[in-house]
Amino acid sequence: MSETSLTPFQAEIQKFKNQITSESLFALVEQYKDLKVADVNDKAGLKAVYDARQVLKKKRVEIEKASKDIRAEARQFDQDVRDQEKILIGIIQPRESEFKEIEEWVEEEKQRIAKQKREEEDRLIQERLDKLDAVEAGVDFVTVKGMTDEQFEETLKEATEAYQVTLKKRAEEKELAEKKSAEEEIERKRQLAEISRLKEEQQRIADENAKKEAKLREQQEEIDRQRKEIEDQKERERLQFESISTERRAILNSLNYEYNGTDLGFMQLREWHKLEAAAREANAQRIIDQAKADEEKKEQERLRQEAIRPDKEKLIAFTNKLNAFSYPECANPQAAKIIKEAQEQIMEISKEIYEQAKSL
Repeated sequence: MSETSLTPFQAEIQKFKNQITSESLFALVEQYKDLKVADVNDKAGLKAVYDARQVLKKKRVEIEKASKDIRAEARQFDQDVRDQEKILIGIIQPRESEFKEIEEWVEEEKQRIAKQKREEEDRLIQERLDKLDAVEAGVDFVTVKGMTDEQFEETLKEATEAYQVTLKKRAEEKELAEKKSAEEEIERKRQLAEISRLKEEQQRIADENAKKEAKLREQQEEIDRQRKEIEDQKERERLQFESISTERRAILNSLNYEYNGTDLGFMQLREWHKLEAAAREANAQRIIDQAKADEEKKEQERLRQEAIRPDKEKLIAFTNKLNAFSYPECANPQAAKIIKEAQEQIMEISKEIYEQAKSL
């Protein structure tokens, strides 16, 4: 670029470059590179260093001043350029902004129309999905989006027909399930009623057995009381025999004679012989009577067993029926638990009835 084509500002900068060149500065610095001070007493050396520093300082101040003047002109030039820029831009910018607003409006309108179209498409697709879901068609969003109107109507028709068949099948299954549930409930109530009846029967049998046991206890108590009276009587007789002579007492004991308390030691011989004869006769009769009593007791027990035998057989037969009772199989865990508990209760009742029947 020739100097005639430079702007004033550019010419000033070029002048600054020509007056102070980097080559002249390097040469100046090179001129003083060997300056040194030997020690604190080297006045000549210190004077040379001082003079050199003053020359360098003067050159630095000259550079700073020239640079400062050029920067001031540059700032003014920049401000003038900026002012002119504002004036020129102010001429065209309003029209540019108007056109930009038009372009932005067009773009926004396009986006609004596109969004409205997408929303309408999404609404239509969702409406179709809702119709298909209502008949449990199970068609996904992407598939529905790719359908034509004819394809959608055909799909909806087929799905609706299949759904009607499904509803009918569900209704039939529900009816069967409700019927089965009702039957199971009836069976459960019947089983509960049977268990209740069995418990009542068990209680009735237990009550009867308790009455019989109470009666047997009364009979046994009476037998024990009579036995005790006999034993007490024998004890009294035994004490009386203590005072009788050993020989006669031994004879009467051998004959199991029930002594009436007469003093045998002072009894006359003839009276003793009569007593001995009576004792022998009484002993013989006692043996006969005891045998007869034992026979009668056996007969009574036989008659008692014969009398209660039908009831014992009924009770045992009843337990056999309980053991052979058929229990329903339930798929529901709670129902199965009820059946299992009922079975255990019935088996326990059966076992108790059988043991009580055997002990009659």
